[in-house]
Amino acid sequence: MEETEFDSSMWFEKLINDKISEAKEHDDQYQTTLNQVRDSQSLVTKIPWLRHTRWEEIFIGKDMSELVKLSNAPGMQDHHERRIWDATGRVIHACFKGVLDCQKRGWALIPFWLRSVDRNKEDTKPFRTYFAPATLYRYASYWQQYILFSLRAMMGEDSVQFTVKQRECLLELNSLLYEINEMDETNNNSKIEKKILELSILLIQHSDYAKERSSLVYFTGVLGYNIQWKQWRQPLEYTTILAGIQFCTRVIMLEAALPRINRDGIDETSSENPVELFRKVRDKWLIDGEGIILLAKSLINQEHHLVIFIVS
Repeated sequence: MEETEFDSSMWFEKLINDKISEAKEHDDQYQTTLNQVRDSQSLVTKIPWLRHTRWEEIFIGKDMSELVKLSNAPGMQDHHERRIWDATGRVIHACFKGVLDCQKRGWALIPFWLRSVDRNKEDTKPFRTYFAPATLYRYASYWQQYILFSLRAMMGEDSVQFTVKQRECLLELNSLLYEINEMDETNNNSKIEKKILELSILLIQHSDYAKERSSLVYFTGVLGYNIQWKQWRQPLEYTTILAGIQFCTRVIMLEAALPRINRDGIDETSSENPVELFRKVRDKWLIDGEGIILLAKSLINQEHHLVIFIVS
């Protein structure tokens, strides 16, 4: 049977399509390998920033695209995750209102101690109380990412570690999502927000000496990877992320030390004043060299215009 011109054309088109598909498959495989972290053993070849962060050592062998995916915002159809995301945003905004509440009460020293990283001295400037709305929402979004990252990682990412108490709290939060009463939305939100605040405090209060590695420090490393460019973020780009994480940890720990619900009961007859109550928590978890709090000491080398952030 003679091969027609039409058959030849179809065969040639199929051959081209097969080659295109093969090339695309090879390219997809190659693109995947770009997100695989390979540690450079020679410190000489690393820029100071990567030597300092140790990201290439921490994430060696990991597919960063999979880790970054754990921190993604939920889709509109992911109702349980969307509930957690929205509730976490409300928690951060409520904690920030706690800073403003201190000002309204005339507790003027609190913002200075909140900003300070020195154990024995308040800062010369107060903690900022005005942020552009977009900045405030962006800062809150980092913590929203972190809480979802923790929930997702608990289910199947062994490289993210949690203490026994942290894991128990994560499981309790996850269980709450399946126990909600559709007829009592206000109570549902209150329970979830309370558990998210409890979890956030536990995640921040992670000792450097715990057997488990801090998930917060690990998460900040994940945020240090730019998935679009398939490379680590540079210091100037990473600054705003670090500032947002710091903002969240500080307003959360203020609420942990001075719950707004208890503040009306504090007066001149109280055994401890607000500053003393706050410092009992702050001096352990919000100062330089203690706990896992991320402390941005910006060492700016004016000659080389190099910014290095020290992450303790």
